[in-house]
Amino acid sequence: MLTVDQKIQLAIVIILAVTLSLILLQLWTQFRLAKAQLLRDRFEMYIRTNEPVTDEHIKELKLYPADYMDVELYKLKYNNDQSLRKYIYMATLYEYLAYTQDMPYAKFLNSGFTEMWVNDLCQEDEFRDVHKYYEKYYPRFAEIVEKLLNENAKNLSHP
Repeated sequence: MLTVDQKIQLAIVIILAVTLSLILLQLWTQFRLAKAQLLRDRFEMYIRTNEPVTDEHIKELKLYPADYMDVELYKLKYNNDQSLRKYIYMATLYEYLAYTQDMPYAKFLNSGFTEMWVNDLCQEDEFRDVHKYYEKYYPRFAEIVEKLLNENAKNLSHP
């Protein structure tokens, strides 16, 4: 038969075990919620890439071109609304792809799709211009883009 002291000690051990179990369950639940929120954010950013570039976006870029690109490049190359629309669209794609590349579990979730998409986008002048300006903000993603740009340059120079 257990003494009172032993019963109290057993009750404390049981309470601690239940508390630890509840803490572990809470951590597991929070981990799953965080993962779900990351996926939700990724999906919302992807939907944003499909939104049209509005006249308001173009007005903002014209008002503050240095926030989006080198001012000399703006004056030289982006002097019409159509080219500005494409540049803004490419900037949106660049930010989305940089975000997805930096996500936890990116290698598992992307399965190479980011590299394929970037490889296709590297053919576009506007994407390369966006990369030149945005690479300082997304250094890890910029490394991937640089690698693919170099590979494309080698492929073009060697028929």
